Amino acid sequence: MVKKIKQHVFTIPVTDGVMVYNSLNGRYALLNRDGVKLLKDTLIEPDNNSVPEDIKDLADFITAPGTGHPEKTGPLDPQFLGIIPSRKCNMACAYCDFGAHRNPQEKLDAGLMVTAIDWFAEHRIKQKQKTLPIQFFGGEPFVEQELMDIAVHHARFLGSRTGLIPRFEALSNGYYTESQRQFVKDYFDHIIISMDGFRKFHDVTRALRNNKSSFSKVAETLHYLSGESLILSIRCCITSESVNEMEAIAEWFCSEFNPDKVNFETLTENSLTRNAGINPPDPYHFAIHTVRSWKILRQHGVEPAYAPVSLNKPQTTSCPVGRDVVIIHPDGMLSSCYLQKDEWISKEMDLSVGLVRDKSVLLDEKKLIMLRNQLGNKHRCLNCFCRFGCAGGCHVNNTYPGSSADYEDYCIHTRIITLCSLLNEMGENDLIDELLNNHSSLEKLALQQSDKIADFDN
Repeated sequence: MVKKIKQHVFTIPVTDGVMVYNSLNGRYALLNRDGVKLLKDTLIEPDNNSVPEDIKDLADFITAPGTGHPEKTGPLDPQFLGIIPSRKCNMACAYCDFGAHRNPQEKLDAGLMVTAIDWFAEHRIKQKQKTLPIQFFGGEPFVEQELMDIAVHHARFLGSRTGLIPRFEALSNGYYTESQRQFVKDYFDHIIISMDGFRKFHDVTRALRNNKSSFSKVAETLHYLSGESLILSIRCCITSESVNEMEAIAEWFCSEFNPDKVNFETLTENSLTRNAGINPPDPYHFAIHTVRSWKILRQHGVEPAYAPVSLNKPQTTSCPVGRDVVIIHPDGMLSSCYLQKDEWISKEMDLSVGLVRDKSVLLDEKKLIMLRNQLGNKHRCLNCFCRFGCAGGCHVNNTYPGSSADYEDYCIHTRIITLCSLLNEMGENDLIDELLNNHSSLEKLALQQSDKIADFDN
């Protein structure tokens, strides 16, 4: 029982009370501090007869078996095949670090791409899977429309021969021609379009190469795809300038484009953003406005999409790394990450897992499986109640080897948003408002160094 206390049961301060949360089974309860002290004593000494029965019942509830530890085990099982046709892009986003400004000319050989798709289909059949999920990244993947055509139609051909059902998803800027919009509408199951809010924000961060506006054409794409059978998601990067208008942006997204999902993300600071004078939002402001924006989204039936918050399905990673994902890069390299290799190397990481040459896929399965266990090496996450939610965020940018054990801005806003999501599930809307309006309470929960109930000090 003590082992369970140390690993899975956490306490988070909520104004004058405390949230007790088991991150593996997803169970939680609101208590006063005296109740938490009794619960802690009961978990340590379950046969203590001086503890009230209701506390013993709560201890049983909180420590009830869940679905098990989320760490991936067993044979190789990629969740999808990723394809990066090139790093080229038809826009010049002020914060983009996906490589369009460094090696825009290199593109994936069509033969290597087909070989990768063939390998993935064979693997899915061996695993007795029914679908063939493929995701496209860039740069902007639709800049290489011919490669996109080949990939989609080859996968559909394989589906007709094998019975596998192709599923296509892309992360895209939405700056399309009419024929590209039709192509997405006809063949894609999920499209994630980046739009950074109102025109005054979007055109600062996501302009074209000639510094002209991309806003109208992206909006046309969103209108065109709205209400179609595919899942339409909007990915919105929030800066220090746009953070205070997030609620208005959320309302506008819903009424204007009727998306299925909206994902608000903070700007990631880099040399490009510093040169452009664009800054990330204050993490507390971002958290507050995210929680309030999510309320608006839900009122419209739109799902808030935020990978680091996973309340009912614990996870050890919130990105492709650790999920056996195989992504083919323009040079034929295979990896689990769509960022560029030099970004991993700068953090003393190697996320490459093989390569495609001629008609062969050379995959290091042992290395791919080894990447499943990144969370176990993240000292910053050891005592955090978000441990099996955000799982440390980006393995390259947030919790790379040698990174500080101190919370960063990403941790602060993720901890606040996650707690408020738990409170929302409990229907504690008044308590959410009280918390968001009390900065000292926000700081207390955001900066608590250990959430483990074993470290709870009355």
